Amino acid sequence: MAVIGSHDLPALQKPFTPTLGLAIAPLHTPYYEGSGGIFLRLSNNKDDNRIGLLTCAHVSHPPPVFQKGGKYSSPRNDVILLGTGAFNTAVHNIILFIRHQLFTIIHREQDLADLPAQEEGEAGKITAKRKQLMRLIKTARAELKEAEELHTYVTKNFTTFESRMLGFALHSAKVEVGADKFLYDWSVIQLDNDKIDLAEFKGNRLFVGASLSLSSLLSLYFSPRLTDPSFLSYTGGTKVPFAWYRYMYPRTKDRPRDPPIDGDMLLPLKGHVTEAEWRNPQDLDTYNKKALLAVKNGRTTGTTFGRVNGLESVIRNGTSQPALQFLVCGYDSEINDPNTQFSDAGDSGSFVVARDGRLIGQLTGGGGPRADRMERSYITPYYALKAALDQKFPGCHLLDVDT
Repeated sequence: MAVIGSHDLPALQKPFTPTLGLAIAPLHTPYYEGSGGIFLRLSNNKDDNRIGLLTCAHVSHPPPVFQKGGKYSSPRNDVILLGTGAFNTAVHNIILFIRHQLFTIIHREQDLADLPAQEEGEAGKITAKRKQLMRLIKTARAELKEAEELHTYVTKNFTTFESRMLGFALHSAKVEVGADKFLYDWSVIQLDNDKIDLAEFKGNRLFVGASLSLSSLLSLYFSPRLTDPSFLSYTGGTKVPFAWYRYMYPRTKDRPRDPPIDGDMLLPLKGHVTEAEWRNPQDLDTYNKKALLAVKNGRTTGTTFGRVNGLESVIRNGTSQPALQFLVCGYDSEINDPNTQFSDAGDSGSFVVARDGRLIGQLTGGGGPRADRMERSYITPYYALKAALDQKFPGCHLLDVDT
């Protein structure tokens, strides 16, 4: 599962790579899909090269093997990268992109042909327009070729479930409310190291670029590059998604000189938010109120931004006891913002992280007044989950960014 090409189309390539967050599903029930959150080293032993992927227990062992009391019991449960829906969507997005690049080339070439014949002393506006169209056509052709190569690669190497084998469920904890009243719903997938190209493996880096919806792909790739507001250039020429600074640094004066993400729109994950900071967050949102500003990338909604600023008691996930879970809010619905919905079905298991890459918590589900969207997203804080991981896997720790 290697990344191919020059990374000019990261949103299209990302689903077929082990780049966080991962879209995953059990091999035997590929239509029950979820998300992989973070990579772990399962011990401190240097000779132990096992890599674990943390997700939810109800993702690695969905309803067909769910047993009363929140316990999971089944033979070895293999897990694949990209369940049925996620794979079909990812391939469909490549096809849509190819079609729209063809459309772009045809119409830009027509616009170029409609310009007056080039002659000495022509108006500067005409010369500038001709150069702009030529650059756009050249870019579209290059990206069309790369997308076609990606489509060929994917159809040759990823069409069977076996070709997308990721690993197996090493341990799935009982879904229960702990003594601290938090809901624990976690599972560790042991990765098959033979399936990972370690030379290309990015480790714990979260993709924070555009999600995989058609509208976002069009805004990211189909808009004229010279006026496209999807990117901002910062120190060193790194292109940063406009949404990143809009939501994670809403106050201009808070924005760092150097972006925390790289040119492939990957955010390195290091450390975690402490309990003390949970109780007294220091980020300031667009209303100048304190909150933990957060980002996640999940199987269904891709990259979304929100604020962690509340604690709720809910009864869910097969437990009969109320559990404390932190609430992640999207942005206000009155501004008609796509980030009003922070998560949806299939995003369970993904990790919510702070703008500096520290882990905030594991997304375990959501709910709301409408049946077709989750107005609330719930997470279990990582500082609590880490204690459970340490008990089961002594010496377990977050995989280094550059493993």
